[in-house]
Amino acid sequence: EFLQPNKNGQWEPPSVNLNANDKAVIDLMGSIFDGFISSAKSSGMPPICCDKESRQLAFHVVSTAAQACRGGSGYSILSNKINGIISNVAPALRHRWGQNASVDDGSG
Repeated sequence: EFLQPNKNGQWEPPSVNLNANDKAVIDLMGSIFDGFISSAKSSGMPPICCDKESRQLAFHVVSTAAQACRGGSGYSILSNKINGIISNVAPALRHRWGQNASVDDGSG
């Protein structure tokens, strides 16, 4: 399941029950990730944090926010978001790089 922001732009999937503090931290994590690290809102444009130092600082904020959530929920939501990005980008990259997708069924 891809983690899409809800109608308020938050990263809260409906299947996760979070307390108010975790919701606020996850919203911060999503805002930093979407607004500064990722360029998803402005396709083709570099992200705001496009140099090494600013990206490291932004990722530090995101990882600290994920760590602050109880029970690993911040990391779960962050990994779901990253997996969604990878799933969306992988087919285009394979096509661009001339790679054919194949399934290894282990019978060889």
